[in-house]
This record gives sequence, C-alpha cells and structure tokens, in this order.
Amino acid sequence: TESVRSVRKCQLDLLIVHLKLQIKHKIICLTDEINELKNSPYFLDEIPRVAIDRITSTSNIFHFLQVRFQEDCGCFFLIDLRDAKLQRKLIGALNILSDEGIGGDRSSGKGLFKPECKSFELQIKGESKFFTTLSTYFPKEDEVRKEIIKNSWYEFIERKGWVYSFGGTSFRRKGVRMFSEGSVFPDKKQAGQLVEVTPTGFLDHKVYRYGLPFKIPIEVS
Repeated sequence: TESVRSVRKCQLDLLIVHLKLQIKHKIICLTDEINELKNSPYFLDEIPRVAIDRITSTSNIFHFLQVRFQEDCGCFFLIDLRDAKLQRKLIGALNILSDEGIGGDRSSGKGLFKPECKSFELQIKGESKFFTTLSTYFPKEDEVRKEIIKNSWYEFIERKGWVYSFGGTSFRRKGVRMFSEGSVFPDKKQAGQLVEVTPTGFLDHKVYRYGLPFKIPIEVS
C-alpha cells in the first residue's frame, strides 16, 4: 500500500461516507476499530515529527508512537505507607511529577497528569507460607543465604534509566538485576533493600533503586 501525505477535505468526506468510517479522538477509524478502542483503556497515536540538520538545515520527517488514555483511565500504583509523617512528602513529590511530566518527550509537554490519592484495603484471607511481590525485589545478603529461591517461582529483570535531579539529568544510573513483579517466594520474613545506583561522576547526592518487596500472601498447591 502507498502512504497518503495529504487529501482534500471534500475527498475525505466522500471516503468517510463511502467506507462508512468514523472519527474517534480525531482519528479516522473503521467500525471494528472503534469497537476495539471502546474496549481498550488506552490507544496509540502515530505522531509525525521533523528533524532539522544543524549544518545543512535539511529536514527529515519521522514518526513516533505515543500512548493516550481513554477518559477516566490512567496509571496507578499501590503504596503501604507505614509512617504517616511521610504522606505530606509523598503528595509533594507526586505534585512535582504531575507538573514536570513522566515518560519520554516531557520537554514537549507530554506525560502530564493529575494525581489523585485514595485509601485502599486488601481483603486477605488468613495467612500463607508463600507470598507474591507486586514490586521488584532486591534481597539482602542474609536473605540470599536463607535460600529464598528454593521452592520459588521468579524471573529476573534489569532496571536502568537516567537520573532526574536538579544536579543533572544526563547521567545514566547503574543497572541492577532484580526479581520481577509477580515472583513467588516462601515467606521467610524477607524485607529487601534499597540499592545504590549512583552514576560515576555524579557527586550531588546518592541515587537509589527501590528493592523492597510489596508482599501479598498467596496459596501454593
């Protein structure tokens, strides 16, 4: 198939009528695609961009994908706030993130959001000898000696990324391998730990990766 760079509005109107197309979120879609959008909490946009050569001033068009959420949809996370004194700092950090944006292309105004906090209580029946973690988990040395991987089900994930700080944003954090979310372990009172991932040459402050498990008891048969 050939890509279409431009089309007149009268031609577009004829195509919409002839092919029974619909417009959803400023995107022309088939009826089947509309139904898929209704059942999905998000959809992908392909956005055209232009790169300008700094020497020759020639232009080069390229496309990238961005995620857009449906109305009343978005991302969420759970937190077990054990010290009520930290709530104010947590909300302050979320407000900063909402103004700065998360994800890529923040300098173009992407990734902005409105934070909303709600209380949530998990209904857990009884106790269990096993747990699954809803967060990544980096064990302490003494936890490794307890043979926590025996009778366990897990996967490893490598976490990287960039430092985002007033001290600099062009430093890459040290990579670290962790147990991924959804891993299952026998409950031996694991607590996990914070992992220092301060980049070489970054002197403003220490940088840490969160490695404490968010434990949920489960039954294993």
